[in-house]
Amino acid sequence: MCPFHLIMTQVERKFGSLDHPSSRGRALRGAKVIDVARTLWMLAMVGMLSGLAWPAGSSDWGFLLGLRRDGRGSIGHHGRFLVPAPDHYRTLWIRRVNGVVQASELPGLWTPHGGSFRHVDVIRQSVVLWSEDRIVVSPAAKAAPWPTPAPGRKRTAGYLSQRITWLGRDYLSTWTESAGQLFDGSPPWLENHLSTSPLSRPETPCRLGDKLGDRAVAEVSRTAADYRMDHPWVAGFPDTADWGFVRREGTWILSSQVGGHDGAFAVFDVPVCPRRVVGYDGLDPAWQEVSDSQRSALDAFTAPARQVLAVVLPGVVEGYRVSDIMRWSDPQWAVALEGREFPVMEQWTDDVDQWERTLGAAGRALEVRRHF
Repeated sequence: MCPFHLIMTQVERKFGSLDHPSSRGRALRGAKVIDVARTLWMLAMVGMLSGLAWPAGSSDWGFLLGLRRDGRGSIGHHGRFLVPAPDHYRTLWIRRVNGVVQASELPGLWTPHGGSFRHVDVIRQSVVLWSEDRIVVSPAAKAAPWPTPAPGRKRTAGYLSQRITWLGRDYLSTWTESAGQLFDGSPPWLENHLSTSPLSRPETPCRLGDKLGDRAVAEVSRTAADYRMDHPWVAGFPDTADWGFVRREGTWILSSQVGGHDGAFAVFDVPVCPRRVVGYDGLDPAWQEVSDSQRSALDAFTAPARQVLAVVLPGVVEGYRVSDIMRWSDPQWAVALEGREFPVMEQWTDDVDQWERTLGAAGRALEVRRHF
């Protein structure tokens, strides 16, 4: 006998049959229990079947994973300043089409915008003894314009280095470090800033209150005050332009800073939900379960419809069906990484064909190891 019929038999024993006149009152109450049991049974069957089957087409998905490989060491001297090596960015386009997982890579970072994509990258320029990173944003179908060197830098020694920490569909966060000295003998400077800017004007930071509201500004002030109490050597107050998003433990976190204008600074997390700017940021199972099962996990992402869980490990991205998360030793697919790369962007789609028309032609195919 199936479990549903067993439930109905027990209900009839307790409340009586609907057909028996002497037990009609109890049977009516039993009928409600039967309705609940029937609903629970149907939901359980749907859950079991969805765990066993992954039908082609209906569960296709596409995943854009933006990666940063940090520059190591320095590339030379500009006067008394060591110029840090530039970072490198690329995008993985991983998708499942008709039951088959495919992957390709694209140079720089590609983020969806409207019905097309934007290409984002960091270009380094040097003028005499000055090196400067510039954020370049262009439509994916066009070549990136070469930025104009900053005026007045010919009489400056030093550098301005920019590192992308997060990229969304309309905004990006960057960590900027600058050190230098004018040739006229002025004192040298050292600055560090975390900022968020629109892709339409990457050189113009946004004010925190304009994007996340007054509550976020108040929370930054409160968190900064608490931080200074625990770290009395940190001076200064947060600037509403010094904020951005960083990736940690499977989620995007709002961070701000105090100091930074004289080299001394501190970055702290702010307990404010950033989804108003970040957008989708889901992870299932929770990060604690992922890290307990995969000790070397660096990051993890879950598709909005929960078809797939992507786990970033040193040297590889592994994919699992969410229904099979207890089988951590059996990934469905894996794509190799170039050493230690850090995610700076995630974008998902269920309209794989539309994205593939642009991304497929621009990318280079990568090997996908399937069904270990």
